[in-house]
Amino acid sequence: MPDTAPEPLRIRPPRADEGAAVRMLLPDPPVGFGSREYLLAVVPEPPFIAGAVSFQYGHDALFGVRLRVVRTRRRAGIGRRLLDAVREQAAAHRCPNILATANELREPDARPFLTAAGFTAVQRLTVVESTIAAARDAVVPLAARVRASGRMPAGARIVPLAQAPADQVARL
Repeated sequence: MPDTAPEPLRIRPPRADEGAAVRMLLPDPPVGFGSREYLLAVVPEPPFIAGAVSFQYGHDALFGVRLRVVRTRRRAGIGRRLLDAVREQAAAHRCPNILATANELREPDARPFLTAAGFTAVQRLTVVESTIAAARDAVVPLAARVRASGRMPAGARIVPLAQAPADQVARL
């Protein structure tokens, strides 16, 4: 696909006064295990910030990649240019893997975009909100069935994602 992004499109880190715009484009980064890096796609005409991407550095991967392009700027090569910048960061930090996350309900365009960009969908995560008592009543029997099936490794435990070791979450 030819690059039809408005010129001169620049990819750069956000300035201190652009934090609100970054939070509007990427409002809910995944639960992190350290600081996130951000890059913006900036064009000379309004809206000046056409897209944003964030990620975290891991041992052998950039993970938690979140990318958003302003709806009126989509299908112009901006998302691809942001991903190219992420790939450059991965190469510069000798990270052979790039792991992206997307909420398919809120971001239905994410999977097709990432797949077209060479990513492979490897896992789905379903989140259910509930009261603690109702969740316990559903999860405890399920965990017991998984343990009884022999498919759960000895010593494994069910924990909230925020308490899971970062390297193991990155491998998901």
